[in-house]
Amino acid sequence: MIGILIDYYMGDFSPYKKHSGRAKIGDKQGDLNLTFFMDLLAICVAATEKKCKASGAKPPTCNPEDKELAWAPQKCMHLLSHKEAFASLLKQCYNANCNKVLVQHLCWEDEERTYWILQIILSNVKSSDSTLKGSVVYVLESLFDILELRDSLQQWRITVSLGNQTHGLLDIMDRTKQSPGQLLPICSFLHRCLVSNPVVTAYLFKVRDSFGWLEKYLQDPDPTFIHMTTYNVDSPTDDIRDVNAKLKPFWDFGRPAQEQQKEGEGEAGKSEGERKKRKKEKKKKRRKKKEDPTLQLHLLKSL
Repeated sequence: MIGILIDYYMGDFSPYKKHSGRAKIGDKQGDLNLTFFMDLLAICVAATEKKCKASGAKPPTCNPEDKELAWAPQKCMHLLSHKEAFASLLKQCYNANCNKVLVQHLCWEDEERTYWILQIILSNVKSSDSTLKGSVVYVLESLFDILELRDSLQQWRITVSLGNQTHGLLDIMDRTKQSPGQLLPICSFLHRCLVSNPVVTAYLFKVRDSFGWLEKYLQDPDPTFIHMTTYNVDSPTDDIRDVNAKLKPFWDFGRPAQEQQKEGEGEAGKSEGERKKRKKEKKKKRRKKKEDPTLQLHLLKSL
């Protein structure tokens, strides 16, 4: 069934196409609703057996009542592993839940398949049109779903998909500073991970010096970058300011103690009255800061 669905989805691009004309899944004249089609595909994929069972547990995509999963024929898996077809499913995102089931089921305890899907995601983020954020957001949604998996490969996935040394998302972000259609969705993605995934939070806090340039870049963006931002025509800096405000607790976390230590060394020669006055000013500034409690909790756990 999986092979039939993917073959139909691929149409004339299917390697198993017939020589005669084929019924097309849709045309470019109108919006295509493939919600139920993708639901069926997700159900079929979630029912397939996995070769890799390092944890001994079934993927979270399986239902509790599922006893035995079925082995999919080689032809079906060959079609499901077609790079262009799979990339199209993620980029078009006809059904977000279907994409979540696909990537989570296929990546569960499977290093080879995970790496293959991560390369598709990162490649599409890197090559996306800088003025269009749609496809970038869709593939990043799939990456978020993958990083949510709690199996023996979780830490490895985070390092491979985000790391600078592995040409992950942080490296791509560094290379696309002048492309708001890529940089801003990546920043929003990182913030979403920070407030919902403690394991990713711990990793990002550990390596935050490697992308420390981002803080200064968002606070004082390049004029060219602002000019290219097409998210909000009326106020192009709104998105930049919004992202900067969301990430501020992350940058600020752990700094007060360090700042006090440095500033304390420089205030040795000041009078007692001046020191008290400065201390009161600092307290007022801290009260004014609006912190994200969830993000702060995850950051505390990461230490």
